[in-house]
Amino acid sequence: MENRHLTEEIDFLKYWSIVKRHWLPATAVAMLPLMALLYLAFSSEKQYEASGKLKFKRENVTSALVTEAGEKIGKLDSLKVQDTPLDTEAEILQSAPIVTEVIKNLNLKDKKGELLIYEDFLKNLKVTNIPGTDILMVSYRSPSGDQSAKVVNEVMKNYLKNNITLNRAEVEAAKQFVSQQLPKAEKALREAESNLQSFKTKNQIVDLRGEASLLVQQIGQLDQQISQLQGEKAKVAAKSQELRQNIGTNPPKAIAQSKVNNSIAVQNARLKLQEVERELAVERTRYTEANPVVITLRDKQAVLKNLLNRAVQEAMTQPGSNSRVSQSKDLQDSLTEYLVSNEAENKGLIKQLTSLQETKAAYAQRAKQIPQLEQSQKVLERQVEIAQTSYQALRKNLQELEITEKQQVGNAQIVSDAVLSKYPKSSQKQLETIGIVVGGITYLLTTFLLELVSPSLKSIKEIKKIFPYTFLGSLPRPNKKMTNIILQEQPNSLFSQAYRRVLSQITIANPDKNPITVIVTSSIFGEGKSEVAANLALAKAELGSQVLIIDADLPNPQQQRIWSLDNDQGLSDILARKTQLSLAIKNISKNLDLILAGHQVINPLALFNSDKMESLLYESLETYDFIIIDAPPLLLNDITLQISPKTDGIIFVVNPEKLETTTAIQVQEILKKYQYNLLGLVVNGVRIDRESEPYFRYAKSYFNS
Repeated sequence: MENRHLTEEIDFLKYWSIVKRHWLPATAVAMLPLMALLYLAFSSEKQYEASGKLKFKRENVTSALVTEAGEKIGKLDSLKVQDTPLDTEAEILQSAPIVTEVIKNLNLKDKKGELLIYEDFLKNLKVTNIPGTDILMVSYRSPSGDQSAKVVNEVMKNYLKNNITLNRAEVEAAKQFVSQQLPKAEKALREAESNLQSFKTKNQIVDLRGEASLLVQQIGQLDQQISQLQGEKAKVAAKSQELRQNIGTNPPKAIAQSKVNNSIAVQNARLKLQEVERELAVERTRYTEANPVVITLRDKQAVLKNLLNRAVQEAMTQPGSNSRVSQSKDLQDSLTEYLVSNEAENKGLIKQLTSLQETKAAYAQRAKQIPQLEQSQKVLERQVEIAQTSYQALRKNLQELEITEKQQVGNAQIVSDAVLSKYPKSSQKQLETIGIVVGGITYLLTTFLLELVSPSLKSIKEIKKIFPYTFLGSLPRPNKKMTNIILQEQPNSLFSQAYRRVLSQITIANPDKNPITVIVTSSIFGEGKSEVAANLALAKAELGSQVLIIDADLPNPQQQRIWSLDNDQGLSDILARKTQLSLAIKNISKNLDLILAGHQVINPLALFNSDKMESLLYESLETYDFIIIDAPPLLLNDITLQISPKTDGIIFVVNPEKLETTTAIQVQEILKKYQYNLLGLVVNGVRIDRESEPYFRYAKSYFNS
């Protein structure tokens, strides 16, 4: 959590530093809209505002008491769920027809004496919805209070007039439409009724449901009658067959057969045997042959068969008439007559059976047609019902519209006429607020725009991102009153402590190397590397070490300017063998000596290609504990490339206000390509008030306390 808060704090400080870095141009740009709006605020004239209130009804209560159509006319509603009907009415209040009528009626004119145009009128008209109510507030501003009140009252009056006119037009349009549709609906109803009647007549329909029930009953009765006739027909056929057989037999046999047929005992035995056989057939479907019930019935069947045989024998042995021939003849005649009668009866039964079957087939065919007829009838009945409903609804609506047309239908009323405000309204405070807001936004936009287009490095964070080397420390930008030798003039200041901190970091960051001979260089000229070299040498000398500064920036030496010395002889003279080392060394402070650049040469790089520089350093180390070489910038000269292998490493100085981002990237590529031995990175010329790094904020209060 602490790291998170720290990150947020640093980010905030970064943006704050950006704002402070470009405050002057941003302030100049922000003042333009601010001053313009302030001018408008103080030059604007006072306005008087009048306000009136309109109350809206969700439905027309008066009309709704009479008709449903009146309830719908003028009813407030909205198309979208998120909108309210009052939003629509507010737009109507500000519509061109109403506004134009108000301008014309009140003869409203602009400053030029011409009629006020619609757009200018709307600038002063305001229609707002009072939250939680069905009330709209209509307000208007003008230099004249009376005019403001008249405008508000006229707007509300014209709206009510327009509202009633629109509602009446809506009623008239609805009535015209209904009047046109009513004859069509009546015609459709008549056609539907006619189609239904024709369908019933064609298919002989009275009541299909009753007819279906009746057909089912009649078909059932016919089935019973057919079954009964079929039974009677079978009996008659059996008798006819028996008669034919008897007529063809000899007389004694015929007489015997007649006796058997006419025997009461034989008939009773046959009936009992038939009944038992039927019971046996039923029980066999339920039980097996070994079941006691089946066994009992079989025994009973055997007994009845024996009984029937004895009855037949007894009937045949009964004594007959003495005149057998006469009896035989009478019997033949009687059988023939009975056969003829029986055949006639059989034909009559066949005709009855055929007639009943034909009737049943006709009833069955009609019964099959009934479901389809019912479906067709339902379709036609629905058509009649729909046509009738439409016709009745149109007639009812027409009657209601005729009543509504005669009423004053409106959905709004004035609950408060225009009330003039006691004090005039002025846009001065509003414009001042807008000016401050716009100025602030302009300031921020200008600041960040300048930050984006600025080519220089902005902060220590950006420098670390481009140069990923050991960070030795940052050096604050000195005041204009300070000289370049800060450690001599202000040894206890924050600036001096920053140099001492960098020096200690060189040893701490490189514990294994223990650098003795170091190069101080930068990317380009003007980043303050020479001043850094001089002050680091002073800081080292304070510790009691014997320190030597060598100004190796032969093309553009700066040490003689820093120490106010004459560059009469120096490094170039030593390397060119024009003077000796001991003669070129100048003592500038306790424990601190200096070798100036010396006389300028045409090709200084040639001097460093020899072994003379290495011999100079080797000889100097016999006397000095620490040697600082002020070398030329990396991007401008290759002398540093020649000297670097002869030293313990490079201290690289970067000034964010001098070095551009593209140049820094190019220098980083050089460092990476030649693999310089960098001891660390020093950021010079840091502006404490614009830097988000927390060190200087705390160090400033610490060292000044």
